[in-house]
Order: sequence, then structure tokens, then C-alpha cells
Amino acid sequence: MPRIKPFEIKTKVGIVGVIVLIGSVLGLILKWQDFYEFLVPKGVWLNWRFVIILAIVTGLVVWFIMNELWKIEFDYHETSKYEIENLRNQLNMSEQKRMTDIITGVPNSNMLQEDIKEFAQTKAKTTEIQIILIDIKKFKEINRRFGYLKGDKVIRLVAQSIYKSMRRNEDMYKHSGIQIESRPFWKRLYRRYPGGDEFVFLIEGNQAEAVGFVNRLVFQFQNISSETTKILGEKYPLSFCCGLCPLVYKDKFDDALERVEDCFMRAADGTSDFSICWHPTTEEKKLLATDAYRKIYEKARDLFEVMNMEDAPNP
Repeated sequence: MPRIKPFEIKTKVGIVGVIVLIGSVLGLILKWQDFYEFLVPKGVWLNWRFVIILAIVTGLVVWFIMNELWKIEFDYHETSKYEIENLRNQLNMSEQKRMTDIITGVPNSNMLQEDIKEFAQTKAKTTEIQIILIDIKKFKEINRRFGYLKGDKVIRLVAQSIYKSMRRNEDMYKHSGIQIESRPFWKRLYRRYPGGDEFVFLIEGNQAEAVGFVNRLVFQFQNISSETTKILGEKYPLSFCCGLCPLVYKDKFDDALERVEDCFMRAADGTSDFSICWHPTTEEKKLLATDAYRKIYEKARDLFEVMNMEDAPNP
């Protein structure tokens, strides 16, 4: 239902009103005796003409006062509405910045934490989710040889190139690393990477579909490598190591990242350009019965040095 606005006296309306008022005053001065006889016949004030005119005048005065008060309140409400809308927009922008990595422009670990929480609350019973952690190999050499500013440009190129090609069942996050001070001492000892060039992906689907995703990443990295000339002045081959495991129902953020990091650390032992470790292997054995999934695993073994957690040396 449309809102009723207070009546505003415009300039033209005000001029007409002033002219009418002046004309009425002049007429009253010139014909005051006739007006008095009309209003107070035979000197009797309490008559129907006087009462009607008094009611009209009183009504107009009350209406004018109430309309002015209404207008003041209406303007204040409109101002408050715009202020609230501006504050809401600022809060949305602030929240978006809080959830976005400042260098790469993709969602950050805060957003990853929220999405893992949402999965635990709403999707876990009906949806399979795979969590993937990748780390760009020898990225420190770019920072050392070309400087951190160009290194930031390369990492943004990688992030934006991948992010723009994501499908609806795939999500990407810039991973800044877990607060390792809160982890057990023996867990801190083997963490060999600082968190500057890592990305996390959540893939909706089974393990084979997640492996298919990282297969595509290999070709994307090859294409991105050819574009590094624009930033570094020379082509720099980019590659990555990758850990992949399922997101478990009721996983907490740190638990999920710790599990995929354990898998990733096994992949980091690889010596080839691209290395991967997926876990558990029992899932692979089950999916190999499907021809399409079997081809995905075969392709992964052509592209990656595949490491197995079961074959990892005891710590």
C-alpha cells in the first residue's frame, strides 16, 4: 500500500494563497459592516454561521500545525531510512572485505570456515564434499628473484585465472595457514610451508570428481605459466603439490585443515613438478568399478607423481 505523504505547500500554491488572503483582508476592510451583519446578525454571536466559520478556521489551523509536525517526522524518518541503508551497505562491504583475501581477491580462510560450518549443519547428510589443499612449488624463488610485488601479481594471476573458471559445485579459497601455536608441538615440527601461496578448494562430489578437478588444474597451470612473461619478463613454469581427502561430517575448521594437511605433506615429498596424495585409497578402489571414474584416476597418474599415505615412513 502506498505511503501517504504530508502535504507540502509549494511556491505557486503559497503565492495563490497569499493573494487570496490579501483579497479577503481588503474585502473585509471595505465591506466590514456587511460582513459583520452576515456573521453576527442582530448582534447574536452564537449562531450557525459563526459556528461553521469558527469550526472551519479551527480545523485549518489544527490541520496546518499537524501537517507541519507530520512533515518534520516524515523528513526525519526518510533521513533515518537512508542512513540505515548506508550503514547496511557499509556493513556488507566490510563483511565482504573480511571474507576476501586482499591480494588475490578470492574468498579467504574466514569464508572457508563459514562454509565448512554450513556444511556440517546443512549438507553433510545428503552431500559429499572433498577438500583439496594445493601449494605452488618453488614460489619463494619468484619472490627472491623478482621481488614480492611481482610475486603478489603472479599469485593474483593464478587465483583469478582459476577462480573465473570454477564450476557451480566448486569453491576456492586463499589459505593463510592454521594458527600453528594452538597445535601440538609434534605437529608444528613438520610444517614446512608458510601459507603464502596455498589455496583450498571444496568440491561437491566424490573423490574421483575431485581428482578430475585437479587434473584440470594441471592444464590451467600450464596456461598460466605462459602468461607470467607479462609480469616477470620471462616465462616461469608453475606447478603444485596437492592433498585431497573428504570433508567429514561435524568436522571443525582446524580438524578439516589438519586432515588435508597431513595428506598434503605426503604429496610434498614428491620430486616431480606435479605431485598428489588422495586419501583414503579404499574410496578409489570402490570408484574404479565405473569406467568414467577409472579414466580420471588413470589420467591423474599420467599427470601427477602419486604419493600414498599408507606407504609413508613412520614419523
